[in-house]
Amino acid sequence: MAVQAGFVRANPYSRSLIERVRLSKKTQWRRLLIWGATVVASSVTVGLLLPQGYFAPGCTAQAAISVLAGGTGFGACVYCLAIFVLERKPRSLFAAAAFSALGTGAILQAVVDFQGHAPAAHGWISVSAPFMAALLFVGEAHSGVRWRAFSRAQSVGQFAIAAIAVLAFPMVVLPYALDTSLSPGLGGFAYSASVCRIADAMLAFVAMILVGHALVVSHRRYVASSDGLSGLVCYFYVSLGIGLLFYVGCAEGFDRWYTMAQVAFSASWLALVVGNGIENAFAHKEAGQRLEELETLHEVSWSLVGAGTVAELLDLFVSTLVNKLGARISAVYLDCGENSLELAAICGSDEAKPGARYPLVASGPYPGFHSGHTVKAFTSREVQVASDVFVDVELVPWRIVAADDGCAASIPLADREVCIGVLNVYFSDSSQLTTTRLRLLATIAAAATSAVEYALSKRADEPSDASELDLAA
Repeated sequence: MAVQAGFVRANPYSRSLIERVRLSKKTQWRRLLIWGATVVASSVTVGLLLPQGYFAPGCTAQAAISVLAGGTGFGACVYCLAIFVLERKPRSLFAAAAFSALGTGAILQAVVDFQGHAPAAHGWISVSAPFMAALLFVGEAHSGVRWRAFSRAQSVGQFAIAAIAVLAFPMVVLPYALDTSLSPGLGGFAYSASVCRIADAMLAFVAMILVGHALVVSHRRYVASSDGLSGLVCYFYVSLGIGLLFYVGCAEGFDRWYTMAQVAFSASWLALVVGNGIENAFAHKEAGQRLEELETLHEVSWSLVGAGTVAELLDLFVSTLVNKLGARISAVYLDCGENSLELAAICGSDEAKPGARYPLVASGPYPGFHSGHTVKAFTSREVQVASDVFVDVELVPWRIVAADDGCAASIPLADREVCIGVLNVYFSDSSQLTTTRLRLLATIAAAATSAVEYALSKRADEPSDASELDLAA
């Protein structure tokens, strides 16, 4: 018999492949290394396919890269800014300002390049934007506070600060992009080009170190708190850092190193777009599951109200679980003393009848009910999951077990140190018993325990028919 204690998934493959990869914390670094190796291989391949020497990108290629960076940066900026407005967390504001700098930097650099016959050899905007963004990403990684607005004036002040932070970099750079004569440079010095390249490489190197630091902190946050967005942004940081590393190696304005850097930067934006889409899809799915759980809890709560007897209460309880959770069979066993459990209610099967009693201890050398998951849940006060199709699922007929790929869960009805019984639920498809549903069953069992205890105590306090006749006589 395959029995797993605690909140363990009945079938480890009940989730989709992408869900298992997304939620696996232990393999996060491995996946980041694979992603980084893929970005490096793709960038180097594209760089080797280009001719040796100076290779200025055409207007079409430059526009495509700018649109990708600008559009994705704008979308990420708006997304993070909306989170800041809703949650008032400065870390979201740091991220919004960083994506604003990256997106507008790519757009404004394209504006400068399109003003001439060829792209500018010294793209100081495209270098300063990642540097400023890296500083802001470090601030985002280390920010853990929350702003609270206690008045309308404070709220307006926070919105003003957010607007200034997001628009600061584009407003400072915009005049230089529209009028290239204002562009900062080293004038007519003969060595200005080489000095500019050294300055660009230094800024790119410092930005790469800062991005690496933000990557480490974001990974730790993802592992500690299961923050999906922190895990997503790690992929963005990896490819962004690789692009900055390639940019450090640029010996002239446009060479293979520059092309490889642009490929890596494009990969970072693609990772952000795809990853954000996946995270939003899972968020939508999880929100739907939470709504379904609330509706189920509501239905179960109503099933526990208005029942006249213990039998009626338990019958309504198990039938509601079958109807609302999609379970094939549901049953409740109650402690009837004398080291035995009594089947108090069952729905979905006609094989077992309420009132049957099963011993908790062995009466012979052979396995039986006493060695099953129901008894283990009762004695250990822990959830037991039977995931093997050939398990001795006590409440399920063998003809059903043979036809299904199912699993059963036994949830103890325990209040503090006292266990009054066990709730058994059988699903015909093992993928139905997810960790979320298992937690929901445990919550339902905890809520039902008090109602069942109250009904049992009320029944115990009621006088029997014989005692009533004696009193009448």
